[in-house]
Amino acid sequence: MYHPIDDSNHCLFRMLLLSHHLQHDAMEASLETFRIMDFYCLFPSALAEIKLPREFSKYKKVFQGIRPQFEIIQNKAGLYDRLRHVQNNALGCMVSLGFLDRSRFLDGLVVLTSQPIPANIVNKIFESPIADEEWFKFLIEAMPNFPSEGTSGWKARTKLGEFRYDAA
Repeated sequence: MYHPIDDSNHCLFRMLLLSHHLQHDAMEASLETFRIMDFYCLFPSALAEIKLPREFSKYKKVFQGIRPQFEIIQNKAGLYDRLRHVQNNALGCMVSLGFLDRSRFLDGLVVLTSQPIPANIVNKIFESPIADEEWFKFLIEAMPNFPSEGTSGWKARTKLGEFRYDAA
């Protein structure tokens, strides 16, 4: 049975969509935050389970209104780990095609280069209905401005990644 979690092309599109909107807002994201953003782009209903920082509490009601697209998620951390190899393939593709800045990527940041994305993909990005959703705006506007590491970072708040051994 098909599921987009295992589809490298679907992941590549999601990551191009996210990075395009980050660039449009003149923002960048840490690699770990970007991976988390991609996970929630795939499973937006899981946003309701995040322990939000106080400054983002206005999104709680928005997240509770999102209906699950696929199924009930039993093990988010397991799905996140499963998604990681697909994300690695998509990120590697983006770097090798020159869409992501290689040196910034090696420093742990996701930054688009000036390499033009093919017009047919850019058209699909602009046609994507999720870019107008409030939860997507949260991913683009709020997540990159908050650290992913540490006890109050996104890895801890989402319970998607190990945070206890992050550098202080």
